[in-house]
Amino acid sequence: MGLIGNLFFAILLIATSLNTTAAVNTNSDDPNLINDSLVTNLPCDQLTEENVLTFINRNEAFKLTHQIPERNFPGGLSHGLCWAFSLAQRRMFYMLRFGVADMPEAPSEETVNQALDLVGNRNHELSPIQISDSDLFNGRKDRYGFTWLQENNFFKSLTQGLRSSGRTFDKEIIHRQERRFFSPFNISLITGYRNRSEGANFDTMNTILKSMAQGRMPLLIIRMGRTIVHVVLVRDVAAIGENKYQLSLYDSNHPAASQEKIIYENNNFYASEVMEGQDFDHAATDPVGVFIRDEDDMNAIQRANFKYYSSLCARKKLQQ
Repeated sequence: MGLIGNLFFAILLIATSLNTTAAVNTNSDDPNLINDSLVTNLPCDQLTEENVLTFINRNEAFKLTHQIPERNFPGGLSHGLCWAFSLAQRRMFYMLRFGVADMPEAPSEETVNQALDLVGNRNHELSPIQISDSDLFNGRKDRYGFTWLQENNFFKSLTQGLRSSGRTFDKEIIHRQERRFFSPFNISLITGYRNRSEGANFDTMNTILKSMAQGRMPLLIIRMGRTIVHVVLVRDVAAIGENKYQLSLYDSNHPAASQEKIIYENNNFYASEVMEGQDFDHAATDPVGVFIRDEDDMNAIQRANFKYYSSLCARKKLQQ
């Protein structure tokens, strides 16, 4: 059975125990435009907090090799760490600036510490992190045709961690999971049957579409059974028919594989690809419940990027 979370176990447990400032390559001859690994042709004279994420180049910023090359694993008191992985992945998508030319090849201890804070939610004042690597990992095929993941310098530094404090990527993921998953507010996720009403699903899908149009990345809780949930990110959405959509996902159970999909059709969500191989008392083709969570963290990411690009725009204006 894949690594998923059992909220019933979590609720029972609760009941029994109550800036890096390196130079940025704006990569544009137009002094009003900013380009980097996240945004393309962001116009300084039109920048607002509401539209800052609409200039993201999704194909580049959210590509496969920008995903965490580590698979969801059991840790701490949780059956799996998918919630923390999804939160960390979303922050890395939006807060890392890849391929910065004048950054050292090996990240400094300060950069590693800042990134571990990002993963573990240790510092609520988010700020972009600039790294020299263009990707988090590379795929390497051996002579037998198998593909092996090779972590690049930045992510390798996170997994090795800091000797001075003993902090590592895995420890920060566990820290984040235990503080997010084991919350009394999550009881609403196991109230009701597996799937949700068509009206609730319709509202959820509309919110997903609106968020994606704003450049945001919704974090979804998939309720596969009454007390069994899994957490994923929506990387992209496409209309594939009348009132039918395909949601492409980041799934920590398969971080470097072909992207899994959720299908929305007839006001129901279907996650057969996500549920494949799982052991449930119903078919993988049955509808599932879908909830949007942690919009406050997405809001913090959006504010941080607006602050960052506002600062870059101010610097560009002074240089004119």
